[in-house]
Amino acid sequence: MRKLLFFCCILWAASCAEEVIEKPDNLIPQEKMINIIYDMAMLNAAKEINSQILSEYVKQPSDFIFNKYGIDSIQYTKSDLYYASIPAEYDKIYNAVKMRLDKEKNEIDEKRRQMADSARQGTVIKR
Repeated sequence: MRKLLFFCCILWAASCAEEVIEKPDNLIPQEKMINIIYDMAMLNAAKEINSQILSEYVKQPSDFIFNKYGIDSIQYTKSDLYYASIPAEYDKIYNAVKMRLDKEKNEIDEKRRQMADSARQGTVIKR
């Protein structure tokens, strides 16, 4: 029984090492993926807040992002699928995006607190 369990563990470990999705030739580097996903999150948030203002400046948000980074939708989709097939890497990417969003939120919250404090004290704060 022990030998069977050991053999199953070895097979499982070996199968985890295999690539599920073949690495695309034009894989988007992780740092660039982080920036792309961050920008997509920001555009989606802007769309939720006021889609009319966003549509005045950006007609197609995904096209805007793809042009900004010099990629196309197929390259993005293949890269996203590849990273998704490696959960640890995908998690790193999304954690980096989340940390960046949280950092910006904290900075904005701090500026709001400073502005509220200065308004209560009757002073002007430089932006």
